[in-house]
Formats: sequence, C-alpha cells, structure tokens
Amino acid sequence: MKAIIPGSFDPVTVGHLALVEKASGLFDSVTVLLCHNFDKKTLFTFDQRLELLSVATSGMSGVTVDSHQGWLYEYLKEQKDAVLFKGVRNTVDFEYEKAMADFNFEHSGTETVFVLSDPDFSDVSSTKVRELLAQGGEWKKLIPQNAQKLVENFYRNI
Repeated sequence: MKAIIPGSFDPVTVGHLALVEKASGLFDSVTVLLCHNFDKKTLFTFDQRLELLSVATSGMSGVTVDSHQGWLYEYLKEQKDAVLFKGVRNTVDFEYEKAMADFNFEHSGTETVFVLSDPDFSDVSSTKVRELLAQGGEWKKLIPQNAQKLVENFYRNI
C-alpha cells in the first residue's frame, strides 16, 4: 500500500520530514505530493517548493516527490491502493484535517490515516519558518539541513 502526504510545503520543514519517515516505516512506498492550495498565498514559488521537497527527501528509500495543481481528490482518483497520510499537532489541526479527509473520501473514496506528530515537532510549522525568515530570526533548525542553503538562496532573491 502507498501513502500520499499532500501539502503546500512553503517551505518543507523538519516536521514534514519526520512525518515522511514515519510513513516510510509503515507503508511500501510514500509519495510526497506538492499541492496548490487555492486559499494560501505562498512565499516560495511552486517550482521552488518542488525543488526543496526533492532535495529534502533525496536519499530516502521508497519516497518519491510528485506535484498536482488541481483538486487533491482529482489526483487521488488516479491512485490505486493508496491512503492519505496526515500528521496532526493539535485539535485545531485535527478539525481542519478531518473536514478535508471527509471531502476527499466523498469525492475519491480515498481513506485518510491520521498520526500524532512527534512532540519534538509539535510547534514546527512552515508559517513559523516564514515569520522567522521575515524577522531575521533563527530558522535553520526548522528546515532539513540539506535544504537550508536553497531556502536561503530563494529567500534572498524574493
């Protein structure tokens, strides 16, 4: 069975990678899926985020990166023997993700598996990284080491 981990990954964080590692221990294969979120204004371009994901997950066995710019359920209809794999940090995350899981199941028949995030990553988010970048704070510990230079270069050129 395959796990699909969708997200906007703006940018990818160590929390995202912890979720990918958890999924890779439970499933035959994992697809990290960069999606376009119609409700979010992103800091990094779609192509930059795709490159960051590819670099961050390079060398992870059984893990591939893909992208989709339409509705997630459209992508899911093309997948066989797959589940969505989502991490939740708190009750706010769960409420949002539960609504998305219901919507995606209704339109594609794909189940969603929820896991609690590792306590070490419960306060890690892309939003926090973007805020730290804007304020000149210490953001590097929140980004996978092999993607830090790319984040720095991309941010410098915004």
